[in-house]
Amino acid sequence: MPSFYLAWYIESMDGLLGRTNAHFPRTWLALLQPEVGGAESLVEAALGANTVLEITAQPALWGGLLRGSNAAVAVTVGRNLWQCDRHETASDMIMGELLQMLSCLGRDSLEFVFLRLDRRLEEFQINGALEALELNRQDQMIRHLGFAAYGQPFATLAMWQFHDAFDVCLMPRNPRNTETYDMLAPLARERRVGVVTCGCLDWGEGPVPTSDLMAMELIAENRKHNHVLVGVRSATQVEVAMRESAAVNP
Repeated sequence: MPSFYLAWYIESMDGLLGRTNAHFPRTWLALLQPEVGGAESLVEAALGANTVLEITAQPALWGGLLRGSNAAVAVTVGRNLWQCDRHETASDMIMGELLQMLSCLGRDSLEFVFLRLDRRLEEFQINGALEALELNRQDQMIRHLGFAAYGQPFATLAMWQFHDAFDVCLMPRNPRNTETYDMLAPLARERRVGVVTCGCLDWGEGPVPTSDLMAMELIAENRKHNHVLVGVRSATQVEVAMRESAAVNP
């Protein structure tokens, strides 16, 4: 194995995440719409897992319940970036989303912010968004900047060739969706950008009905070489996701 890839493999196995130059738990949790009456127990279990928590699905709900905690939080911004008609509009939209997220949490900084890329964007839209994100990173409102590759991988690759501002990238990977990972992961390794995979239990047709054991195996497959973000709706699902972590890293 070439020395570069050997070094990358060793880093990936011990939890060091790309250009963040920091160690993070290998399993992250995305807090989704909870079961009826289960929001508090879900947050309690998630905090007990001591990992990165992604709260984009319901920032007002999760932000309120996470107030006062020191959990590392991740969010995704830019869902409607494609609607912006000017550089300044794109910048203002991203700034507004970041301020909303921070207000929900009652914090002055976020651990991870991912720019959502779910369709081809105009260059002025990308530049406006990155300008706002970089300003916030310089002001220490963002610790680590990444992108979420939810659209066509060719469009994301084209953007990434000319914009190398990212510490980490988030991308789907499961048995029915490997195209994005197969295309982007090699460039991430080349640029030493951390990879977080997602969607291992959601194959585009709703959550896959799996036993706890099968869910753990799917998570483990993603964790072999990357960090993985697992969507959870209950304390029980948190336990399943993190039990797998304990099994792999006793």
